[in-house]
Amino acid sequence: MRWNEKMSYYYAVSLLLFVGSAPIAWLVQTFPAPTFLAQLTVLLFWAAAFAVGIAIRLLKRRGKRRFRELWNEGHSRPMNDLKLPQ
Repeated sequence: MRWNEKMSYYYAVSLLLFVGSAPIAWLVQTFPAPTFLAQLTVLLFWAAAFAVGIAIRLLKRRGKRRFRELWNEGHSRPMNDLKLPQ
């Protein structure tokens, strides 16, 4: 399996945070606490899921760019980047 495909599995962390917010919010509601605490819990889980998703996307982009740079150093430039005379 390629590195890029392996990195895609990390999106499951973001999905688990998003889906896990509902049971956690339900648990918070069962405690004698203010109602806004459940809403705050869901909001924090969603923000964490969004941040994790963005971080994974940025890491994948950085990894791809670094791989291309290393590939171009060891090999020649890709054919589509060459400017051929007409």
